[in-house]
Amino acid sequence: MTLWTAIILGAVEGLTEFLPISSTGHLILVGHALGFTGTHAISFEIAIQLGSILSVVVYFRRRLWVLLQQFPSDPTSRQIWLGLGALVGMDRRTATEFSFLLALPTMIAATGYKIVKSRALLFQEDPLLFPVGLAVAFFTGLLVVAGFLSYIKQHTFKPFAYYRIVLGICVLVVLG
Repeated sequence: MTLWTAIILGAVEGLTEFLPISSTGHLILVGHALGFTGTHAISFEIAIQLGSILSVVVYFRRRLWVLLQQFPSDPTSRQIWLGLGALVGMDRRTATEFSFLLALPTMIAATGYKIVKSRALLFQEDPLLFPVGLAVAFFTGLLVVAGFLSYIKQHTFKPFAYYRIVLGICVLVVLG
């Protein structure tokens, strides 16, 4: 793996993790295009998800802190932390923020476990490549979360559905 591979995959991860377009699928496609495949690629792709996850934590840090402080005394905060606040009646932005917050515990646990499990592979080559990919995913993810939340206030998810259909057709044509 090269420095450019780490940067490109970090950017793809940050761009796609929280958009409804499959970050894993994009990482696989880009990894194949760059010639970066196999167990090392899978471990790297999973590990750089931590950068995207941390971008959501940083973006929502104030909201998370308030929810954490209010958890013992506020039923609404408890419902949000326990993943029980129903999406019915919420505007798209609130529902999207809720989905980001709801995903955090699972994503942190799963990614952390996978990083620990494959740590030998992550640092097998140049030990700086993993932190570079993670940092690029973090900063790109931070921009995407902010942009996506702004976008979703006034737009629907339809363009993402169309994009997925067109990309799927393109992949089938190329592979077929």
